[in-house]
This record gives sequence, C-alpha cells and structure tokens, in this order.
Amino acid sequence: MINRRQGFFYIKNNNKYVQLRFSQIIFGEARGNFVLLKLVGKCKTCLTPIGMKELSKALPGDLFCRVHRSYVVAIEKIKEFNGEKMVLADGTVLPVGRCYLGDLKERITIIGRKYVNDRWRIAV
Repeated sequence: MINRRQGFFYIKNNNKYVQLRFSQIIFGEARGNFVLLKLVGKCKTCLTPIGMKELSKALPGDLFCRVHRSYVVAIEKIKEFNGEKMVLADGTVLPVGRCYLGDLKERITIIGRKYVNDRWRIAV
C-alpha cells in the first residue's frame, strides 16, 4: 500500500525507479500487464509494469477512482462527466463504465437540486 502522507510513490520505468507525486497523475490507462500513466505537462507519460487492478488498489481512494475497466483517474482532474464519458482538466475524454459510475458518485461531492416530497430541494 502506498503511504498517502508522503504524497508520492516510486514506479519502475525503463530499468529505473521514478518518483511520482499524486498531484502529477491525471489518469492511468491499462495496456495489458502494464499501465500507461498520463502526467501533468506536455506529452508526459510513463509506462510501468503494474496491472490496473493492483494500481487502483494501491492509490488512495479519496484521490483516485476507477471509472472504467481500463482507466483510473485523479478525482480532482475531472472537469465534467455523465453516465457515458468524462472530460478531464487537460481536455482528455474518457469512457465511464456503468458499473463504476455509482462508486465515482459516492467519492465526490455533488451539489444540486433534487425533487423530494413534491418540492425541489438543495441536495449535497
């Protein structure tokens, strides 16, 4: 398990260990037995020999969320989403899996209006 208090972890990349801060990660994409991490900055990616399941379990659940069988995203980098897709802060569009949508909604704060007892109410 990654120590969240440190704010970073190390991954193996090109026969060396590279430090990554949680804030650097935009999303991870499954590539077979590897995960391609998309990082903040121009064209920054990192391919690491770890499975998506292992990575999504290791990352802090309050900062990251699995949104599709092939994607885990940094929650703070989500700009908007619906039941089919999401747009990230860098403009990347990713699919949202139906079985992951409920978990995503539970991990974030949604403020809006909800129809309750024949009246519109503010919902948090």
